[in-house]
Amino acid sequence: MYRVARYVVYLLLLLLAFRQDVYIANNPLQEDGYYSLTVARNLARGNGYTIDGSMPTSGFQPLVTTVSSLCFMASGGDRIGGLRLYLVLSLIVHALCAWVFARVVSQLVPDTGIVPWLPAVELWYLVSLYMFTLHFNGLETGVLLLGYGLLVLHLLSMPASPKRAWALTLGVLLGLMILTRIDVLVPASVLLLWLLMREPSVRKGDILLAAIATGLIILPWFAYIYTTFGTIMPSGGAAQSSMVFTAERVEQAFMNIAEALVPFAFMRFHLFSSFWGEIARLVLFVALVPVMWGAAKYVRSMISTQARGSLGVFFIGIIAMCLYYVLTNFATWHYTRYFASLAYGITLLVVVAFINSPLHHRIKHLVVAGYALLFLGVVGSMLLGKGAGNEMVVDQLALVQRFVPSADEVASGQTGTLGFMRDHVLNIDGKVNHEALMRLGAIPEYLAERNVRWFCDEPELIEKFLGHDWPRHGWRIIGQKGNFVLLRR
Repeated sequence: MYRVARYVVYLLLLLLAFRQDVYIANNPLQEDGYYSLTVARNLARGNGYTIDGSMPTSGFQPLVTTVSSLCFMASGGDRIGGLRLYLVLSLIVHALCAWVFARVVSQLVPDTGIVPWLPAVELWYLVSLYMFTLHFNGLETGVLLLGYGLLVLHLLSMPASPKRAWALTLGVLLGLMILTRIDVLVPASVLLLWLLMREPSVRKGDILLAAIATGLIILPWFAYIYTTFGTIMPSGGAAQSSMVFTAERVEQAFMNIAEALVPFAFMRFHLFSSFWGEIARLVLFVALVPVMWGAAKYVRSMISTQARGSLGVFFIGIIAMCLYYVLTNFATWHYTRYFASLAYGITLLVVVAFINSPLHHRIKHLVVAGYALLFLGVVGSMLLGKGAGNEMVVDQLALVQRFVPSADEVASGQTGTLGFMRDHVLNIDGKVNHEALMRLGAIPEYLAERNVRWFCDEPELIEKFLGHDWPRHGWRIIGQKGNFVLLRR
């Protein structure tokens, strides 16, 4: 039954890649995912790591962007064809991650308890709306979750006296995870330091070799950033850094932590998604704390002392990384991605508790079936073009296409979708444009120097970048659609 259900899920997810052109840019792909996809397309066309075909950028995660370029290479640089192949690639990663997740669970539950449920565990992961969002958003999070799963498997397999090959494999895996998302450097460093300083079963020389392997893998990326831009901080992180601790950031952090703590109740698509919805999730989490605490104690008893220490230290590094984001990053809409590792761990505990629970097997089957039906309803609505579309296509791109000559450059703070779908787009919030990042306090002068005469964005961002008195500087409204306003100077 579960094997058939998995194939149905695979088929529906595959159909996402073959929707009509008008729907292909909608959910689950997200605005910021198009920055990475734009760089991937330019790389496939032989233009290097550029955001517009000529301007170098560091505002992307290198491993996934490089691999994604194969999709656009296979499509001959065609935008829509490349998107379709990218969604197929996302499905493959999603399926692999579900398989690895089931293997992790199988390491934590005795054979007699897990074997009948392995297909159900894979299905549980596949139909998790939280995981689905992370795997198909156009960004690196799905591949990172695959890395987390492989790392957990590798640490669980840690022998009493690890060999050099085990340590080198760890170093390579950590290096690839850092290239998948640079912030993994924090928990990876914490883990390597722990193994070097506190784990007597691993030879110090082997851990140093693992650290060297990690460093050699990530060195080319940081060398590229430094030699091109004179810094080792990617522009995406620098553009969204702010130490101003606001009430909005606290609220968004709370809401996203609530989502991560109860990932099986992720309802961002079409259902309740509000502050009170997050309160409900938090109440549900508190109610389930005894269950998950019991599952955590059970998991702890099932793994070796070495693996227990390594996993615990890596988790502490992840907590530190999440706290860093809350304190320094104003891009609260990314917190769902940043807390993905928490959701992975909670999902693992929930599934272990579910399998070991005394519930009758028929009740368990009904729970999994209900969970799958909710997922199928959401994906089905996407296939039919229902629900939220991509306002960047429906409003921003449509507005630009209507009024701006195709050879003219148009600027905006939000250029993910716009820059992917159209040539001659200038990003000015600095995420993928190092020049703009250095001129954030003088964007009007920057636009004048480049002779950019068109600007399209939401009113509050127009004021942020052009100032409250933008009409006095020659800008006038040409058109408006949805939340977007098109200006010409």
